[in-house]
Amino acid sequence: MLKRKSAMRAISAILSSVLAASVLGLATPASALSGNVSCSTSGSVTISNDDVTSLSSCVGDVTIPASVTSITNPQTISATRLTSITFAEGSQLTSIGINAFRGASSLTSITIPASVTSIGDYAF
Repeated sequence: MLKRKSAMRAISAILSSVLAASVLGLATPASALSGNVSCSTSGSVTISNDDVTSLSSCVGDVTIPASVTSITNPQTISATRLTSITFAEGSQLTSIGINAFRGASSLTSITIPASVTSIGDYAF
């Protein structure tokens, strides 16, 4: 009985730590996407922990993976030849940050997923 109580306390402590880290944003999901997604003509979009951080070298069209949850002020100043953004089916995107697409002067097509709950000032 004593061993069982000790084991239950240990499990409870571990779960509490995991929950606290998750709530405080200290935990990064193991499946978080990081890397580059190629654009149709040339260049790529940079993604770090499910956040689009740079669109600057993208020329043509790009499809943003469904696991991306935010676009927080990516470097778009030179993304003048980005023409279309598509979000993959099942998109988990919730926020588009301030100035997110401000430099994308050739952008002619984007469909914002229903999952988006906030769009920053001067996003387009």
